[in-house]
Amino acid sequence: MSKILTISRQYGSGGRIIAQNVAKMLGLPCYDKEVIDLAAEESGFHVDFIKENEEKITTSFLYNLAVGQHYSHGGIGLPLVDQLYIVEKEIIEKLANEGDCVIVGRCADYILHDKHNVFRVYLCGDYEQRIKRIEEVYGLNKEASVSKIKKVDKARANYYNHFTENKWGKCENYDIIINTSTFGIEKSTEMIASMYKSL
Repeated sequence: MSKILTISRQYGSGGRIIAQNVAKMLGLPCYDKEVIDLAAEESGFHVDFIKENEEKITTSFLYNLAVGQHYSHGGIGLPLVDQLYIVEKEIIEKLANEGDCVIVGRCADYILHDKHNVFRVYLCGDYEQRIKRIEEVYGLNKEASVSKIKKVDKARANYYNHFTENKWGKCENYDIIINTSTFGIEKSTEMIASMYKSL
């Protein structure tokens, strides 16, 4: 039976690099942006189009109501963002059935919640530390970093809350929550890898 690690994260907490490092340490494939590539192949939509729309619940929903743009996968009449979710959900379920792996974001913890072989991690960080990390990684000033954090975290929360019965970031949804500002990238990676191997 496959053993899956899902990583949800606040923006600026270092979730992507931690997921990649954990996967490398464990010798597992890591699926983050790769899910978008697979969704593009499955749906026929361009990768850039999916990137722009997969987490835009409010914008995409209103846009679809206004122009009536729908994609035929999974049923006619659903808003485009719902159709994209269905495609990504099917891909995540398929990846989980194929073997051990790390899956980042995209409600994977919820999509796979009925499986007993899933280790669900949520990464958070102190607000000022997240701002500093965004400034360093993306070369943004503090004002732009604050705006980016608010925008991305809101989009992720809206996406998760829209498609699941849970609330994004709520402790009951995860097996462990790690503050990466306290432990750092390297220690957080080691902790997650160690706990995964002990399951």
